Amino acid sequence: MPRVLYINGDGVTSGWLAAALDDREFSVHTHEAPSEIGEALAHVQPDVVVISCSRPDPNTRQLCSGLRELSSVPIVVCAQSTREADIVAVFEAGADDYLVTPIRPVELTARLR
Repeated sequence: MPRVLYINGDGVTSGWLAAALDDREFSVHTHEAPSEIGEALAHVQPDVVVISCSRPDPNTRQLCSGLRELSSVPIVVCAQSTREADIVAVFEAGADDYLVTPIRPVELTARLR
């Protein structure tokens, strides 16, 4: 079963995304403290990291770059912003994929597999 480290990047976004992945046979490990991401990576040893946030802000970009420094695990950011500058900034910070919310769980599952 693929392991997903799900990070609620801004503390606002609901956990429906984590629940949807869990229902689709992913082992989802939710983490709410981005400052302790190194410990979470070591403990979970995820196959992919999903960061969910309302808008990718400097904290989200810092989280992506911090993850990238620690690991080569794929990073998927899910956010509401359709602004090109926001999306490009997240990719430049180390994300591998970006999905605009609301997300269809079937599409996310296909991308993660």
